Amino acid sequence: MEPIVLTKIGETLIEDPVHQVNEQDTFSKMPIAVLGVHDICKGWISVKGVSATHNIIYCRSCGLRIQFPREIDTYGKLRQWCADQMKAEKNRNHEINGFLTMNRPIG
Repeated sequence: MEPIVLTKIGETLIEDPVHQVNEQDTFSKMPIAVLGVHDICKGWISVKGVSATHNIIYCRSCGLRIQFPREIDTYGKLRQWCADQMKAEKNRNHEINGFLTMNRPIG
């Protein structure tokens, strides 16, 4: 499985090297909720419920923390959700930069 890009700076979740997974595997199938390895610090990335509507994935080593809706319960859904979030942020930044450029004082 290809790594899942988690952040806009390119941090990724690498699948658990011990347990082979695929895009349809649910997080609940993983032992002790370990999803994989954080590529930057090599810490274990786990999933945890934090509310009735949201979970987090977090790195046990460096503290990276990403909140996401509970409906995101497979590797494939997490991959798509992360990609959608980064695309939405890129669009927001583009709109903001375009707005600031259009309203820049002349002269």
